[in-house]
Amino acid sequence: MLGGITLDRSTTSEVYMLTLKRSKDRKVANMVTPNGKQAKIANTFGLPSGKAFSCRGETSVCGKICYAGKLEKLFPSVRKSLMHNWDALRDASYATMEDLLAVMIQEFVSYCNKHRVTNRIFRIHWDGDFFSDEYTLAWRKVIQDNPTIQFWVYTRLSHRLSC
Repeated sequence: MLGGITLDRSTTSEVYMLTLKRSKDRKVANMVTPNGKQAKIANTFGLPSGKAFSCRGETSVCGKICYAGKLEKLFPSVRKSLMHNWDALRDASYATMEDLLAVMIQEFVSYCNKHRVTNRIFRIHWDGDFFSDEYTLAWRKVIQDNPTIQFWVYTRLSHRLSC
């Protein structure tokens, strides 16, 4: 069971007990709070930054000025959420990654439907980056399966996008 959804995959007998955690990003807000300062919908996804984690292409300059890395240090709850996502994905199989990402996006769509949000924008990696070809391909499949969502992503590893 994943996010309240039982996954039936003929290629695996795994049963997943965790979901990925989304965050709220004002830059790509589908809907804002009454004061207009915060996103109302959790519309973004992150992984921890740094070479030891998802930012395998980090340069010395990037490491020094990384705003997301600074937020991880300032806010322990942010780091905890990002590490939750990292722990779920870093050693996962392609099928597991695809399932976890797909359920997270299904939850986003359900929330948009509930609140009648038609302008669906989702930011991949407000923190972190594509850390493997399998992970990149899992995102590609999820993006292809969700044509009504505009996905927004920055990456230092554009070569992975040609997978």
